Amino acid sequence: MRKTSGVTRIATFVILAASATLSWPGTTESSIVNLSAPGVQVPTSILASADSSSTLPCAQQSLLPAYFYPGAAWQSALSSATPGSSIIVNPSSGPGTTPNAAYQQVIAAARSEGVRLWGYIDTKYTSTPLGSIDSQIADYQEWYGITNIFFDDASSSAGDLSYYRLVSQAVRTADPGASVMLNPGDYPDSSYASLGDVLVVFEGDYQSFLQSEPPSWVNTLPADMFAALVSAVPAAQMPSVVALSSARNVGYTYVTDHVDVATLYEQLPSYWTAELQDLSANCGSGPTLTAPSQPGSASSSQPGTVDPPGLSDLPPGEPGAPAVPSPASNPGSLGDSLGYRMVTSTGGVLTFGDAAFYGTTASKHLNAPIVAMAPTPDGHGYWLIGADGGVFTFGDAAYYGTGVSLRLPVVGM
Repeated sequence: MRKTSGVTRIATFVILAASATLSWPGTTESSIVNLSAPGVQVPTSILASADSSSTLPCAQQSLLPAYFYPGAAWQSALSSATPGSSIIVNPSSGPGTTPNAAYQQVIAAARSEGVRLWGYIDTKYTSTPLGSIDSQIADYQEWYGITNIFFDDASSSAGDLSYYRLVSQAVRTADPGASVMLNPGDYPDSSYASLGDVLVVFEGDYQSFLQSEPPSWVNTLPADMFAALVSAVPAAQMPSVVALSSARNVGYTYVTDHVDVATLYEQLPSYWTAELQDLSANCGSGPTLTAPSQPGSASSSQPGTVDPPGLSDLPPGEPGAPAVPSPASNPGSLGDSLGYRMVTSTGGVLTFGDAAFYGTTASKHLNAPIVAMAPTPDGHGYWLIGADGGVFTFGDAAYYGTGVSLRLPVVGM
């Protein structure tokens, strides 16, 4: 959300592998439960954080860039606000030169609703002097009581990390409990995850969002570390974008139908209330998502509550133990492509070579671990299967049904 002086820039199924040891949700390590190519081994240390859970009150929260003056739009935003949602406050491409009473009033109202507030500062890709950054941080805190800072126009290059380390330190020096959000607008070098509490990993239009592919490191971190701002989204596709954002391990989402980059964040989306309802639908609902119509989005069954105790203790070959693939059944193969996927017991999907990423259940609460994965015939999607029979679809994978009231755990597909 780049605003300067009022201008914004903006089916064939196969038996799959499950590891001999499975970790249940809540444990600190995820086992690889499906390898897309036989004999491939990956050290479990690189997957140890794949089970990280989000600290958001809900699976997804709204992140509203409120670049409009206090008035009807602010009133509408606050009347429908949910505790834990976020609003970016931007009086004048920053805090402005003097405190504004109208902003002080709506900020107080937002705080009373439990809304998390962020002060907008434009870094201009490291061009903003550090002295100016310090002054703006102090002004937000003194005039509006805002200590969380949203740094816009952030670089994504590892070469600029030192600048963003300094501005992040400035925020936390002013208030040790404050949070930092960096907006490179795309996936930055992974080193930025050590600085920002939240990274805006996408800012752009609907079609670009569909084509965007997250790097594998995103799925090893909690969803509340990532945000997406998607514009030019038709009303009919808004639920699909919300679902796809969640599937890509994004905890903060803003979707709008507006297309004019000069005024993109100066009004609410026409479907604002419906958008909040879709985001709230993920609160405590587990992995159930509305089936979207666009490739690359996620849907699921409502998995049962079968608890298969002892599954992780069964060695391969024993009754009820996870199946082991043979070279003849290469479940994650992608035709003639040079790549493969792996899936962990939490549903974290890792891609290698030219294998595409379409989504994950890693940020969802699962009733049972993921035990299987199957690609669609054209390789543009896949199914993930839970031990309780839950089916999760991604990309162009279609949903046909799920196991119900199972007496034994599912071990393959």
